[in-house]
Amino acid sequence: MKLSGAEKREVERLKATSDKAYSTYLDRVSMENRYLFWQSLLVNIGQALILGIGGWKVWAHRLTPGDVVMFVAYLDRIYDPIDSLTSSATKLQEHITSVARALRLLNRGIEEPVGDTLLAGPGKVEFKDVQFRYVPEHNVLQGLSMTLHPGCVTALVGPSGAGKTTTVDLLMRLYEPNGGSIHIDGQMLSNLDPAAVRREIGVVSADGTVFRGTLADNIRYKRPEATDEEVASATLAAGLGPALDRLPDGLNTEVGEHGVGLSAGERQRLQIARMLVANPRILVFDEATANLDYATESDVKETLNRKLKGKTTLVIAHRYSMVKDADYVYVLDRGKIVEQGNPTDLILAGGWFAQLAQASEGGSEHEVKATGDVIIDYESAGSSAIEDEEDDGEEESDGDA
Repeated sequence: MKLSGAEKREVERLKATSDKAYSTYLDRVSMENRYLFWQSLLVNIGQALILGIGGWKVWAHRLTPGDVVMFVAYLDRIYDPIDSLTSSATKLQEHITSVARALRLLNRGIEEPVGDTLLAGPGKVEFKDVQFRYVPEHNVLQGLSMTLHPGCVTALVGPSGAGKTTTVDLLMRLYEPNGGSIHIDGQMLSNLDPAAVRREIGVVSADGTVFRGTLADNIRYKRPEATDEEVASATLAAGLGPALDRLPDGLNTEVGEHGVGLSAGERQRLQIARMLVANPRILVFDEATANLDYATESDVKETLNRKLKGKTTLVIAHRYSMVKDADYVYVLDRGKIVEQGNPTDLILAGGWFAQLAQASEGGSEHEVKATGDVIIDYESAGSSAIEDEEDDGEEESDGDA
């Protein structure tokens, strides 16, 4: 809001909403008070009439004072049940509304069903003709079939919106496929306990979660029983050494919610450290080094290759530098696998992956569209690209330019 200069507009909107809620509250209180007023007036008038008429009859010696008191007591016995019934009716309406709200919440089906335990295995993952859509009229994945072999690094690349992150979400059972099946070590994913599956999969993404608490608590979040030595080793292996030197209490430093107090790169390294401590069976790197510079990315890659050797690894990236050493590459476009093979063969084939590799020459990283076009980022490519553009422009006339 501050960066958009929208403080005044948001305050006015909040004030309008608050005024509307307060007006509703006043209407409710006013109606309640009107009812209580007429109820109290009726009771008091009744008692006044009994006392007036009874007093007059006592004066005329037609009733005794005891008779008048008895009639007043009778009147109270009449009005007390009426008060109780009206109060019960009000409370009943409130409870019915609360129960209806609770039923709507229960019917949302938030809780996930408990399934079978994921048995021990090497970590082979198979996608078999997987189809998925968020809305009925648009298929995000259309017959996706691929295999992640144990001990191998498999890369999944493609243009933005191709369905790469959706593939990870399906593997984590955040969604269920609309068709096809996913298997882990021969067990169908849809039959497994979601929590058991997620314990065996470590995900490092570009926007991972950091909780309010100490740095050490965040790192051991996936494996709370990790020792201090394991946490410290994973922290250094993930490249968080400079951050520890900067932070006042090291691993015991309190960080704010969403990683307040840490840079974007440090938050990403924290996720890597968390995954190193958890030591899962399957690793997923979804733009895991998007917020790191190339030097730090190289150090982190070297650490991961050393620490995670033998794991089933899936790498999703837009940088060629992150996937060039992969054992096998799948190119995903519009929910379908359009290319697959090892990096060398795909470069020789001259397809989408070859254009991604070509775009990375000279130390710059570019995005390759689904059509195969390359978006040149002159700022990252360096001054040579700018000079080439200027030279081309000099050959044209001013009018053509």
